[in-house]
Amino acid sequence: VEDPPTPEAPFEAPPLAAVGPEDLDTTLPIVLELGCGSGRFTRQFEPSEVKAVGVDMKALYKPEIPVFWMDLRDEESQEFLLDTIRAKTVGHVHMSWPGTSWDRQGEVRRPRVRRKGRPESRELRSLEQPLGLPPRSPENPGGLSKFERQRVESDNQVLLFYLGVVRL
Repeated sequence: VEDPPTPEAPFEAPPLAAVGPEDLDTTLPIVLELGCGSGRFTRQFEPSEVKAVGVDMKALYKPEIPVFWMDLRDEESQEFLLDTIRAKTVGHVHMSWPGTSWDRQGEVRRPRVRRKGRPESRELRSLEQPLGLPPRSPENPGGLSKFERQRVESDNQVLLFYLGVVRL
């Protein structure tokens, strides 16, 4: 019996939890869930006459559905998905907010589990600076650290891709 993955270790998907491009080649209408996380939205379509496909990158969560593992920040992945949507085989696209840098903790306080040894998470964006607070510097010691800036930029890449999907 193997131990379950620890919260610090990335979740390794079991062999059955994989979907590929061949799953998008179907005569059924397709529902794409981009940034599917656990896939609860996609799972709701299982008993219906549509082909629902969850798309996300490997992360800490355990999906409840087979997932098409794809990095939504990657340009080739983005082009593949845009081409699939342009081919008119996709009837609906559901897009979840990318990452965690969009949390509005300053406005809504909710209980959080704090990992041992990790600092309290903080707001990385504001209404005045929705694409991210400025980086840390001698003039701005409370700015974003290099790691925080990378998180924000990573989430912004996905958001810009989502804007491209909406424009189709």
